[in-house]
Amino acid sequence: MSTADELATLHAEIARLGLALPAAAPAQFAHYLALLQAWRERAGLTALADADAVQRRLFGESLALLVVLRAAGVLPRSARRRVADLGAGAGFPGVPMRLAEPALALTLIEAHGRRARFLELLAAELALDDVQVVAARAENAGRDPALREQFDVVVARALAPLAVLVEYALPLLRPGGVLATPKGSRTQEELRAAAG
Repeated sequence: MSTADELATLHAEIARLGLALPAAAPAQFAHYLALLQAWRERAGLTALADADAVQRRLFGESLALLVVLRAAGVLPRSARRRVADLGAGAGFPGVPMRLAEPALALTLIEAHGRRARFLELLAAELALDDVQVVAARAENAGRDPALREQFDVVVARALAPLAVLVEYALPLLRPGGVLATPKGSRTQEELRAAAG
């Protein structure tokens, strides 16, 4: 099976989003998918076992966030920006964003040892320069002088309620930085709780 056949769902998502990927990205995504499937249970990476669901919900939704941040002028195409993925888990949304935008300097912050080891392996196997893995709890990362106020953007997926996430992310952001956190059906409820 060719990479194109193996990644048909991802290619459909890329077309829907109007993205153009770097030449190396399709092979990197295929290798990412294989590593994710091999490590899924061992490191507790994701409940999604179906390759199409991973491509649509994890890869596709991560790339959709990149498209939104580009459209908002937060992550201009080919611009060097420092991004932290807080509670990175299996690397979503940060790693797919980095595969699509090689100019990003990505720091993956993950507290769980097996997941952090997976992320280190992933970065090495995909030959991702400017990707750093920090094994730290989200609430402690902002206290680290090497991380404090260092990032243009902090992204997080399914880490914590919005009010808590803001507390974790704020110390990591440089003045004027942006927190981008995709939220699901409870968005309005979390916004009300954060405002209260």
